[in-house]
Amino acid sequence: MLDEVEGLVPGLSAREASRWLGSLQSVRAALSRINEAVDRAVGLAIQGRLDKQFLFLSPLANSANLSEGLRLRRLESRLVELVQDSTNSETVAHPDLLAVSDISVPVEIQKPTEAPASDAAESILQLGAAALREQQEFQDCLDRILAPDELERNEAVVELIRQYQHWLLAAMLRGDSTRDPKLSAVLEVLSHHAELVLLEDYFYSVRRLKLSHLLAVAESYPVSSLFRRVLSVYHTRGEAGAEQAVASFEDPNERETLMRVLLFHPMAEFRPFAAAQLTPVQFWPVASYPHTPVVALDNILRRFDQDDITDDFRRVFFDCTCRRLHELKVEAEVKAARQMLNRFFGFDFFMEDHYFKRLLQLNESVEQHEARLGIENSFFRKSLVAFLKVKDRVGSKKTQLPKSFADIPLAVQRKLARDGHYLCLFIRHPHPKVALETLPYVSSTSRAEQVLRVKNANRQLIAEIAKRDELVTTYRARLALVSHPKTVLKIATKYIPQLRRADLTRLSQSRDINPEIRRYLKRHVIAS
Repeated sequence: MLDEVEGLVPGLSAREASRWLGSLQSVRAALSRINEAVDRAVGLAIQGRLDKQFLFLSPLANSANLSEGLRLRRLESRLVELVQDSTNSETVAHPDLLAVSDISVPVEIQKPTEAPASDAAESILQLGAAALREQQEFQDCLDRILAPDELERNEAVVELIRQYQHWLLAAMLRGDSTRDPKLSAVLEVLSHHAELVLLEDYFYSVRRLKLSHLLAVAESYPVSSLFRRVLSVYHTRGEAGAEQAVASFEDPNERETLMRVLLFHPMAEFRPFAAAQLTPVQFWPVASYPHTPVVALDNILRRFDQDDITDDFRRVFFDCTCRRLHELKVEAEVKAARQMLNRFFGFDFFMEDHYFKRLLQLNESVEQHEARLGIENSFFRKSLVAFLKVKDRVGSKKTQLPKSFADIPLAVQRKLARDGHYLCLFIRHPHPKVALETLPYVSSTSRAEQVLRVKNANRQLIAEIAKRDELVTTYRARLALVSHPKTVLKIATKYIPQLRRADLTRLSQSRDINPEIRRYLKRHVIAS
């Protein structure tokens, strides 16, 4: 049909163009319904009850997901131009048609009773422009995934899975590993983050069509084999033990990826088995994910309860998971959260005032969920009483910060900074993307002053604070900004005229400020 319309467009009148617009709208509606029907069959295809090639019909059915969809929108735009260029007062708009008996035949368009043709045309043009913007954003996301920056790569992976899955599927359908090496490289990165793909598919996304399933059947790409085997183990049920199920994963990297996936396996026997196979550092992608099942977090915590795990790791684990443990919905989650609380009661660092307060807040939240679901917790109430007695004996205790983040991945550090943890450490972080996550918490002049007094604060963070006039409104804040060794001359000259001469004289002799600012003060301020 699109070929037919493309051939007719040059000679169409405004009225004929309007009719064809209605037909294309009908095509889009029909394809949408087809897509929903195909999606419902995906599960059968994955289970082997339908030919696996049937899966490739699903993204084809949604015109917005494929290059054909863009072709459809371009045609719509050209037809709209014909309608708009016409001065014929009888030009009619095309209403949305909810059903057609034959999507390859133009349908008769009735005279509109609601929106004028110009409004409908504008909507279509906006839709096409949005699609082109999103396509460019998709390409930018692919570039970021292949960038050397670890933080950029990790965030782009999640962004790709959540926001641009349909574009990814379309790209996979158009090419193969030999014709599109860039896409192959992106999929290779995804294979190293298979746990994120499955977590998004099974615990976050509402889509029936799962990216992991399509990756498993895309045999023209090398990553297909890994996803097929991972899904096979993930869906393993019955009598086969965990160790037997994972025996085929001999490559260490693939086995590590599989173990992270098995941390949230539906069968209980797989989860502790996987936890025992991983080192503490290897848990973080799952532990820090905001929608990880609580039963998986409970198994990770069991591993963190062992003697070889430091309190620093446990602190970070609690900070990564605390928000998730407040967001409980079903009985299994609440019971798993209560198990975790019982383990938390045994960790020494919860005697520190800050963590003690937060743990009591979490306990109160879990108790509310238990009351909502009618769950009895008399045994755990005794544990809480014992915990409170220990705190009474210990008394007030200053909170200790982690001694090092050397074994904590940058992505986890960025999440901690974004959530407002360890701000006094992260404002000094050498990576600007981590340090800048603290900026929303520098929300007042007094807080800005505190940061500006930290001489080894991140340079980009200092520059961002300086850009916000509302944070540098007091004399002390301006003096601290000009005095900071990482303030550049261009910023300092904005505030130098507002400082007292005595302070400027002192700064001109200070070895702690930016040398360029010191020289500027000597030449242009003190000498005058």
